Amino acid sequence: TATPEPPVPTATPEPPVPTDDPQEPTEDPVENPPSDTDLNSDQSENTQVLTQLSASIQPILDCVVDNENGTFTAYFGFSNSSSETVNIAVGPNNYVSPGPNDQGQPSTFESGRSSSYPDAVFSIDFSGPSIIWHLNGASITASSSSAQCYTTDVEAFDPTEVEMGDADADEAQEQDGVIDDGEPSTDVSDRSEPL
Repeated sequence: TATPEPPVPTATPEPPVPTDDPQEPTEDPVENPPSDTDLNSDQSENTQVLTQLSASIQPILDCVVDNENGTFTAYFGFSNSSSETVNIAVGPNNYVSPGPNDQGQPSTFESGRSSSYPDAVFSIDFSGPSIIWHLNGASITASSSSAQCYTTDVEAFDPTEVEMGDADADEAQEQDGVIDDGEPSTDVSDRSEPL
């Protein structure tokens, strides 16, 4: 028959040795978990910081383009007055109406003013009376009567493309029937600025 093994001796912890160095008591998180009050306080502080950062975000309507087919395109941007980048996910605090909540609006908002039209952050085509971007309790409405976007289709002037003959140059220098010889005028009636 088998004989039972003798029990293995266990070590007993030695009491701590006092030192001359005063130390702060440490809490064991397992033995002393934070109370609900501590957790609520931390969550409250985090929520307050997030609320302050989020409150610094404002939606902006840059302008609206009439597509001349019964539809319009609204160009949107934002302003973030905090020095932090703020994230607001598409959802109850960042959505567009009417239509699907996600219509291409950003969820990351860098500090400062976003790019303006024609480089706006995002645009939405709409055919109804209006479209609204709701962002963290603020909203901005685009409609057919909103400020119109303007473009300048002016080509840049390139002086190398201009060819003028001698006759054209003489004609360009002529003012009121007098050839401009390059000398400054002494006639004060020619001056448009006060002396």
